[in-house]
Amino acid sequence: MIKLLELSFVGIGRFAKIQTIDFRNRGKLIQFDGQNNNTGGSSGSGKSTVFNALNYNLGLSDIPTTVLQSRITKTPISTDGLYEIDGVLVRIKRSKKDGLSLTIGEETISGNIKLAEERLEQLIGIPTKLFKKMIHKKQKEGGFFLKLTAKESFDFLIKVLGLESWTQKIEKIDKDINVLTTLNEKLISKKEFDEEAIVSLQKVLDSSIKPTLTVDKEEIKKLSEQIEFIKEKILFIEAERDISISSISKPKEQIAQFDDSVLLGYEQLLYEVKQEKQLLMDADKAKRSLLQTQLDDFNKQINRIDFLKKDFQKTLEDIKKLKEEKDHIESAKCPTCTQNWIGDLATGKLLFIENQIKDKGAKAYELKLEIDMENTLVLSKNEISVQLSAITAFTEVDTKIFETTSNVMREKNKKQSFFEDIDRQYKSDITQYELDVLNCKNLHNEKIITAKNSLITWENNKKEMETAVEYYNISLNNYNRSIENLSNSIVENSAKKVLVLEQIEVNKQSIAIANESKRLIKNYTLQIFQESLDYIGEQATQIMSRIPNMSNASIYFEGCKEAKNGNIKDEVNPIVNLDGENEIPFKSLSGGEETAIELAVDLAVIDMIEFKTGKGADFFILDEPFTGLDSINSEKVMYMLTTLDTNKKIIIVDHNESVKAIVNETITIVRDGEESSIIS
Repeated sequence: MIKLLELSFVGIGRFAKIQTIDFRNRGKLIQFDGQNNNTGGSSGSGKSTVFNALNYNLGLSDIPTTVLQSRITKTPISTDGLYEIDGVLVRIKRSKKDGLSLTIGEETISGNIKLAEERLEQLIGIPTKLFKKMIHKKQKEGGFFLKLTAKESFDFLIKVLGLESWTQKIEKIDKDINVLTTLNEKLISKKEFDEEAIVSLQKVLDSSIKPTLTVDKEEIKKLSEQIEFIKEKILFIEAERDISISSISKPKEQIAQFDDSVLLGYEQLLYEVKQEKQLLMDADKAKRSLLQTQLDDFNKQINRIDFLKKDFQKTLEDIKKLKEEKDHIESAKCPTCTQNWIGDLATGKLLFIENQIKDKGAKAYELKLEIDMENTLVLSKNEISVQLSAITAFTEVDTKIFETTSNVMREKNKKQSFFEDIDRQYKSDITQYELDVLNCKNLHNEKIITAKNSLITWENNKKEMETAVEYYNISLNNYNRSIENLSNSIVENSAKKVLVLEQIEVNKQSIAIANESKRLIKNYTLQIFQESLDYIGEQATQIMSRIPNMSNASIYFEGCKEAKNGNIKDEVNPIVNLDGENEIPFKSLSGGEETAIELAVDLAVIDMIEFKTGKGADFFILDEPFTGLDSINSEKVMYMLTTLDTNKKIIIVDHNESVKAIVNETITIVRDGEESSIIS
């Protein structure tokens, strides 16, 4: 339980300076009055802003900070609330600048906003939206519980009473039942399928025909014996044939000798004549080699004369130039400038030139001698060329070779004819032998072919019979295997059917247990739920009984009606009885009656929540609760509040004079100019 001890705030609405309200030692009814010195009324003084600050401090505000922030001061929003929660002092500081800070006894949590918010929610112990409705009824808001739809009322109470886990269990059981029901439907289909499969398999089994053997195995045995007899007959004919062939004498190849002494004599003579010719050819070759060497030498000398002629011409030109130089010197003139020589230099020069002329002349003479030998060399060369071109004749030797070769060939032909005659006779004998053998084979092969054709016929007949037996064995194996498979399939499907039936029965039992569990949980939750509804109705009726002219009014709630289809409708419906009329529709009540009943029900719901959970607050704020009511109905509601048996502080935010006359104490909010302040 949260007890409000003290609240300080600044920077919100028109409160530019720190305001502090001490709620300790206050009476049960407290009026928050307003005084606007600017207008003479109360509107605009900031009465509701005080509780916006309280909501902000507790983390219940749904108004943006930018809207709450005062526009007449730069001081950021800051709130400081002192509470007693479950016997422990708790200070809650929340500001726009520093965030949230909690001091719980000697423990302080600050800095980590998320951790502090989670700790504050644990201390309050009630969901934020619900707790806000439990402590603060805003202007024109109406009753929060009776404004809910029938289904919303049910869900609200289920959550408040902590029965969600049970409803979740019921939902889980419903899902399990649906799963088991669906599974059973599938299993029933599977069972029916297995039954149809068993019937079909049995039909196939009953209609299966065992294969029969159309062949007599004794016939196969007789065929085998006949085949063996024919094979032996063929072997006998072949042996008889081989004996007949072996009795035919095979000609032997003759070994003959030919007298080749004459041939050998001619071959020896031919060899000797060829040796003689070779010697003559070797001598001729040596002579030709010598002549060719001489011819090559003469060609070299003749080719050299062409170079000598050029050298000879150059030497003559040099002698001519030297003589011209000598003539110039002898005429006492320089050969280049035609001036006379001076001194003994000319004599020395003449002597040098004369010596050169002699040397060049001697050289020219020697060259001329060699050049003059050209004709002689050419004649000698031509003679040797003639000798080389002369054809050497070996007529006599060649004649001897030809004659001897002819004799050799003649003797060889004789020898070849001799052996060819012998070979021809041998081949003729062999041909006759092979013809005799072939005739012998043909004589017996006709019997062998007839026997083999008969053998093939018998073997084919036997193979056909064996194939029929083999096919019968395969068909029989397939039949036996098919019968075994069908029998096994029938057994397996029967076993499956038994298992499916067992599983269906198990699932039915599980569904029955689940339905029973669901019924028990539903009964348990409905009992607690209905007890809570009865508590709310009794408390609300007791509160309304204190209102004049409504002492005979009552309200109760119906919960969880059974629909026509047998299902339970989870909802809450309020039933009002007033002035002797029963089951009056709530919407048909007057405004004052509706307001009184809503307030009574909300107080009863809050009392029930606090009683069931041990969580709540020691104050309840009514923000201008009489708006839209006439004075008579306002007095009725005020009278109900004054006679209310509760430990809560009822804080009424209203300027109504009739309220001021009844409440224990008043806290006034005064606006002067732009700012507001609190006067206790």
